Amino acid sequence: MIMPNKVIPLEDSSLFKATKLLEYLMSCDDAPTVEAAQKSAQLNISEFIDALDLLFILNKLTVDEFSGVILLA
Repeated sequence: MIMPNKVIPLEDSSLFKATKLLEYLMSCDDAPTVEAAQKSAQLNISEFIDALDLLFILNKLTVDEFSGVILLA
């Protein structure tokens, strides 16, 4: 996980990417799939995984592993 410090700006950190992903997920009317969320949040795959992990650890979302749908907690 990339954390902001005096070398890494906030915009490049996992915290910022997680808020970007969470904003997208909250704006969706239906539950998006993992692929749709990654493309719509405009994150590359490593940024998306870091953001998804952070939100999962903070208990903000769950992922249904059978359907691939992201659900807000």
